[in-house]
Amino acid sequence: MSGRLDEITHSTKGFRLTLPDESHMLGHLVPGVAAESLRPLWGCPATVEGRVHFETNGRPRLIEARKVLAQVPGDAVFCELPMADAPITGEPDRVRLGPADSINLDRIANKWPGDESIDELMEMID
Repeated sequence: MSGRLDEITHSTKGFRLTLPDESHMLGHLVPGVAAESLRPLWGCPATVEGRVHFETNGRPRLIEARKVLAQVPGDAVFCELPMADAPITGEPDRVRLGPADSINLDRIANKWPGDESIDELMEMID
């Protein structure tokens, strides 16, 4: 991503990139990249190389930066917010558990598994 490096937060190694359309992208530096490396780029056009994390609606949430460099003329192509290929829709899958008494725990509680097969163990749970 390319834009103007507007904010740098030393304590969290975070930053804010402002794009030409005045939209913003928050980010943070990955471990091993010093926050001090951003100082000369503060307020200047910069290009961030890293991994973008998206919200469920497909909009970008933040970028984990591996490199932040001064912007060069060919970087203008990276001046738009990326979007996820396919936004996640609907409710996430949830595991539904039955009532506690549907599993006969008394048959397996305080017993160490021995040479039982997986089928025998599963049968004890049912």
